Amino acid sequence: MLTLKGASGMSGIDTEKFKSSIGSNSEMAEVNKDTELVTEFDVQLTPTIMVNEIMIEDPFDYEAIKDAMDK
Repeated sequence: MLTLKGASGMSGIDTEKFKSSIGSNSEMAEVNKDTELVTEFDVQLTPTIMVNEIMIEDPFDYEAIKDAMDK
């Protein structure tokens, strides 16, 4: 079975830096913040675009995004 640590060596990634990153919780605060926002705004898919706490229904609709920003 291929593991992340094993795959990191094949892709040219600095294996020691990768191992230390996986072993630390340095990014958990950001992950937890994102998780809270997903729950708060009931995000169902990505990409999700919010403008002034209003979810844009179609994240690829430039005009809807622009209109929301202009309000």
